[in-house]
Amino acid sequence: MTRVELPGSSTLDLLYSVGKGRPSRSPAGLFSGDIAQSVGECVMRTVANMLAHATAYDHWIFAYSGGKDSTATVSAIITAIQLGALPRPKTITVMYADTRLELPPLQAAAREMMRRLRAMGIDVVEVVAPIDERFMVYMLGRGVPPPSNTFRWCTPQIKVEPMTAAIRERVSKLGGTALTITGVRRGESDARDARISLSCTRNGAECGQGWLQTDLPGDLTDTFAPIDHWTLCNVWDWNKIFAPWPEFGAWPTAMIADGYGDEEDMRTGCTACNLIATDGALAAVVKLPGWDHLRPLFGLKALYSELKLPRNRKRQPGFQYRKDGTLQSNQQRMGPLTFEARLMGLERVLLIQRRVNEAADLLGRPGMVLIDAPEMPGHCRRGRVCAPGDPITSKASLAAALILGPIRLEQVTTDRYGRAVGIVWAGNVNTSCWQLRRGQAVYRKDWDHRGVIGRCVA
Repeated sequence: MTRVELPGSSTLDLLYSVGKGRPSRSPAGLFSGDIAQSVGECVMRTVANMLAHATAYDHWIFAYSGGKDSTATVSAIITAIQLGALPRPKTITVMYADTRLELPPLQAAAREMMRRLRAMGIDVVEVVAPIDERFMVYMLGRGVPPPSNTFRWCTPQIKVEPMTAAIRERVSKLGGTALTITGVRRGESDARDARISLSCTRNGAECGQGWLQTDLPGDLTDTFAPIDHWTLCNVWDWNKIFAPWPEFGAWPTAMIADGYGDEEDMRTGCTACNLIATDGALAAVVKLPGWDHLRPLFGLKALYSELKLPRNRKRQPGFQYRKDGTLQSNQQRMGPLTFEARLMGLERVLLIQRRVNEAADLLGRPGMVLIDAPEMPGHCRRGRVCAPGDPITSKASLAAALILGPIRLEQVTTDRYGRAVGIVWAGNVNTSCWQLRRGQAVYRKDWDHRGVIGRCVA
């Protein structure tokens, strides 16, 4: 490995020496590299990796999730640019994948990071899945069962696919070559290590100085993982101890570490992740000062388990045959959520959300939103004509209606996606009429099946 030498750069020398001589907390392993590798040596090697590969590209796009690894990647590389160890490309874009399921402390830390990046003149794009593809809408609106390890629809749908679309749009406006930079590391899991090792022999990939993938089928840019050699402890030491130093940029990365509640091996940042048996993430967060009002969120995991029960699922009819006349396997297999289960789930989610926000208001703490209105600031996509008015007032008006009685839906038709379209009642109150009479909604005759809603505005 070649060390970057810059005359008179005492800060850079300090950066490369941080942690040197400290005993490593990481055991030796096939992919962990030097057992005594310090944080400074990790940064130095990352700079060498970037000089070897990334500087050949005109534009750098960081895939930023707000988690520990992508935070370390962004802050370490931007620090190296500021110290003169790396040349700045023509453009730098940080794309934040907002799944709307982040744990509130982690989301708060990510937003502070983005505020800092914008202040430095770096373009930051917040990427959110289209409203119909978001977690709660897809599950409760379309009736898709909660994700599981055998049906993991959440990650590609609310994170990977929106990010791919955003990168495609960004690249279309750039001239020259672009590189997507990720925070992928070896040693996170055996499965990931196996995928990295296998990919090193395919599609023009290079390993050894970071993990560079070129000529990927269907991808718009090459991808590069410059911190793939960092251990978990290196990541935490950088975020918690060294990145906040004024000499290295005074990054607000300690907030990320605090958001994980000092649970160093915690990988998920989602609220009540349904893909793990025990939600250590939320359990760690509610122990932090100022975040115990999030305890009602534990009810989400129980709700997801309940929704997957047979009584809450539709079933295929029996005696289904193949073309050759033989019976299909897995007869009467379970399918989407029943409409009653979806209504039950909606009521429970809104109740959990209300309990969290009532406690937050009482204690003067940040609340959170699990389900919100698509017309809120930032949600009206460019090129889309959105309803006029104050979205916050409209949302408050609808929330007031929803507590007037049990929620039920009177279906009047089905849309082109096969979803139920109808009137939502809160007790005896038609919520559509409620909103229209208060000037908090816009009437569309072409959306009104058989003029059902038009009667209340005539």
